[in-house]
Amino acid sequence: MKYPILWVKIWKELSKIMNKSLSLTFVLLIIIRFFKSDMSAEATFEYITIAQLPFFFLGIFMISVVLSLLVALIYRLSGVEVKGGCLIAPNIWMIKRNIPIKYIEQIYLAKNDALQSVVVEAGSYGKVYISLHVERLGDLLDYLEEHTGIS
Repeated sequence: MKYPILWVKIWKELSKIMNKSLSLTFVLLIIIRFFKSDMSAEATFEYITIAQLPFFFLGIFMISVVLSLLVALIYRLSGVEVKGGCLIAPNIWMIKRNIPIKYIEQIYLAKNDALQSVVVEAGSYGKVYISLHVERLGDLLDYLEEHTGIS
């Protein structure tokens, strides 16, 4: 069974965050330049006209959408699959690993704020990280707990 990543949702959320942060940074830079130039609009907009500002914000929006799409597509590769008694999921470096389900020792939530995932440890087989953005995550965790005896 395959458990794909909800990458479109990630793309939309990341686009919004990037657009807001880049736009806010650009506005703050304009305000700082305005105050550093003795509140002179001519000096503030020496290299850019006010008519060009909407194009800068459009450019920021487009850059945000494209970059967040690239990140979401890379993140899409971290989907999980259960096949032939093995859990196929990425490790911390996004390299897919096969872990026999019967050897799973622990399943717990990652304690790292930047990494939103469930960690599955299988002793000598290593660890894999299941993203919290996986479709049917609850079903997957129930299946793993049922077949490993972990509660």
